Amino acid sequence: MKRTIHFLWIIAILAALASLAPVPIALAADQVVNNCSNDSELRTDLTTMQNGGGGMLTFNCGTVTITLGSQLPEIKTNTTIDGGGKITLSGLSAVRLFNVSIVGSLRLNNIVLERGYNGGGDGGAIYSTGNLTLTDTTIQNSYAARGGAIYTTRQLDITNSTLAHNIAQNGGAIYVDALNAELTINDSKFDDNSAASTGSAGAIYILGALSITDSEFVNNNAGSGGAILAAGLAATTTASIMSSTFHDNKATGAFPIGNGGAVLVDNLATTISDSILRDNVGQSGGAIYVLPQGSLSVMNSTVKDNQSTNGGGIYNRGGAVLSNVTVSGNSAFHGGGINNFGTLTLSNVTLSGNSGTYGGGLKNEGAGSAALTNVTLSNNSGAGDSGGGIFHSGANAQLYLRNVIAANSPTGGNCDFNKAPNTVSFSLSSDATCNFGAGRDNVAMLLGPLANNGGVTQTHLPQLGSPAIDNGTAANAPATDQRGIARPQSVAFDVGAVEVACAKPAKPTLVSPENGKKAQGPAVALDWADSFCAESYKVKIKLGSSAGSIAQKKGGLTASEFTTKPLTKGQTYAWQVTAVNAVGKTKSEWRTFIVK
Repeated sequence: MKRTIHFLWIIAILAALASLAPVPIALAADQVVNNCSNDSELRTDLTTMQNGGGGMLTFNCGTVTITLGSQLPEIKTNTTIDGGGKITLSGLSAVRLFNVSIVGSLRLNNIVLERGYNGGGDGGAIYSTGNLTLTDTTIQNSYAARGGAIYTTRQLDITNSTLAHNIAQNGGAIYVDALNAELTINDSKFDDNSAASTGSAGAIYILGALSITDSEFVNNNAGSGGAILAAGLAATTTASIMSSTFHDNKATGAFPIGNGGAVLVDNLATTISDSILRDNVGQSGGAIYVLPQGSLSVMNSTVKDNQSTNGGGIYNRGGAVLSNVTVSGNSAFHGGGINNFGTLTLSNVTLSGNSGTYGGGLKNEGAGSAALTNVTLSNNSGAGDSGGGIFHSGANAQLYLRNVIAANSPTGGNCDFNKAPNTVSFSLSSDATCNFGAGRDNVAMLLGPLANNGGVTQTHLPQLGSPAIDNGTAANAPATDQRGIARPQSVAFDVGAVEVACAKPAKPTLVSPENGKKAQGPAVALDWADSFCAESYKVKIKLGSSAGSIAQKKGGLTASEFTTKPLTKGQTYAWQVTAVNAVGKTKSEWRTFIVK
């Protein structure tokens, strides 16, 4: 009997404990919206999901636009909305679409959000203090005071998406308003977003961390920071831009704003790599403006064809480091390529074809400190004698030149130094304006045109016989050139951004006589283009065709031309040129001509 009582007592205790155990929360089933004629079912399903633990919402409506009468229910769970590439949600320029709470997480896939509106507040389409992810999503034609498309204080990830035609006072597309926030963008496009003429950041205003990869920013505009204003409030916050393109962005504000046609760097340590910034316009810094507290590093990138009043490509008042970069075709009144008031370091950099009234390539002034190592300045233009290549002025300005080429300035001379540089070690000038010293001024530089000579940026390749070859110093010089070629390639380091690396000569290109055409005889003038790295040439002439017997041959030619001994009129001859150097030899194709 006692055993039975004890057994019943144990069962009672277990039952009581079971009644106190937490009841598992049932997750709402994934929802499917079947009626898209209005927003009623969408609201009902979202409410069910928020009350039930979140889930996936999809649509079974075909291709349709759903107009919202008011903001959708607050997202406070882990919620995914997939439009299947067929659904557009519209705020009809009257309401904001989404609010993501601090405990919520929203994923938007394959959907379009348009015409969101929050005129006096933040986030035209989305306001988020939670986590937000966009994949294959478009947000367009939305408006707010801050963040025309999105305002966020937390994590925001954007992949393969487009933000276009959004407007705000600040942050035309996105406003990131917290130091601990993180914005990550991959394979996406920001097109024609804008902030007010007195506002900032046509596409993105960011206080937190930023990472951009393989993306495009085009036609964005603002009072300052045409595409991006990297503001930050802490020196440890960073922005990284990789393999991306910025073009046709504008900073349109009147002086003293209107700075940074593409990017304005404030207090965010910003790195730009493997990217192109072209055809941007700003008051100061056609492509990039760096404020005194800003830090910029540019690597393996091209800054070209930008315009401004000060610093056509880059205007620097903070700290800027450029390595393996080409700055070309930019224009400004002060510093066509770069205008520097801060601390500037250039290594393996080409400044080519820039123009400025004062300093076509570089203007270093005020208390600016510029250190140039293995830099090539070529074909930059200035007004009068104001330094087509470099203009250096200011009682406190510092200029350090090492292994620098200053060459071929169409106007303004290569250098205008109102104050002598601190150092000019192993540098060369094609005219007498730089005062580099005996044997280093007034030298024919023999540079090739700006071209793709390997690597990811265009360069000027010194031609065979250029004084830049083996005429530099190894002291504090970079271990590779702008293209990634190891230094040195011969007995000494080369001067400028490019280290000449000669293997076998390039294949000779025959110029005249034209193939199969008649040539004036009896002695016929043969001409071919110079082959890079060729030390000499050998010409072979055969009767009839390449299979015929040898009529004439000549080796050891140092010029890329040769006049034959008298040949038989009416006879057809074949000819070939071989380019030779110490490494090897390369032959041209065979061509024929008929002696007339």
